[in-house]
Amino acid sequence: MPYFVKPGKGEENPEKETPTEGPPAGADTEKVALPPGEGAVRVAPEDKEKKQEEKKFDYELIETSDKPGSIKVFKVHVPRMVYDELSEKTLKELKKSVVIDGFRKGKAPHTLMKRQFRKEINQDVMNELVPNVTDQILQKENLAKFIDPILDESKVEEGQPIELTISVEIIPKLDPKHEDYTGLTITAGERKITDAMVTGELERLQKQNASIEPKEEGGVVEKENPIVAHVEVRDEHGHKIPTHCGRDRFFTNLETALPEPVWKEFLGKPRGAKVEVAIDEERKKPTGETISKKEIWNVEIVEINVRMGVCEHL
Repeated sequence: MPYFVKPGKGEENPEKETPTEGPPAGADTEKVALPPGEGAVRVAPEDKEKKQEEKKFDYELIETSDKPGSIKVFKVHVPRMVYDELSEKTLKELKKSVVIDGFRKGKAPHTLMKRQFRKEINQDVMNELVPNVTDQILQKENLAKFIDPILDESKVEEGQPIELTISVEIIPKLDPKHEDYTGLTITAGERKITDAMVTGELERLQKQNASIEPKEEGGVVEKENPIVAHVEVRDEHGHKIPTHCGRDRFFTNLETALPEPVWKEFLGKPRGAKVEVAIDEERKKPTGETISKKEIWNVEIVEINVRMGVCEHL
């Protein structure tokens, strides 16, 4: 990219910029200092995207709960418009590199691409959406994450806000103003790294970075399997609970996304199986108030998936 030097005062055509081969020898990449009257060098601007602050996506925090092991679980709603904009951006990038039979590269119909790569587009959107929203929540609540967040459940329905259930392990807080930490005795022992610890960490990383593929025909639900299901939940009076209901709901972590009696009922069931479970549910509002109520869950298993690690694709 050429650099431009403005002529000094008194030179001809003072408003015309003349290109040079490059900045003066030894010039700083950000600013070039020249003797008085010599003009100034304008260096090509940096990538604007790098300078701009990361965009923060709109969201609404619906519910917060705590799990053992310093785990925070957030249920949030994201405007449908945000999801659609990210989907379109992902689709445009995808069209540049994907070739579909019968069409030249980049010329496949928009609707065909969207339908054929629905899962891939959704996964890319979630990979961008989940950490962004989680970081905003943690910043507002003055919390720090220990590891990256995990998407336990997503509910994507046409014309409706996107519902996400996100779990993240946080760093516990110390409160020296109100807690007495004096007189504590700490014994620092030698920490041994065992094969089991290494295996556990590798499994965690594999799970975090794994792709999700359909389980082989005839397979049944196991605890670690992500599933797609039609869900209908009613209260004790027979009224639907809209926030729980939906078709083609995608659950990546059964333990954290669903009540224990519900996900345990899935185990060993094949695709197409239907279950009905009545539970007494307790929910905690952001205000801290606890609500008890009875719920009837009717669930149909539409799809059973498995996580495929990098090595399993090779």
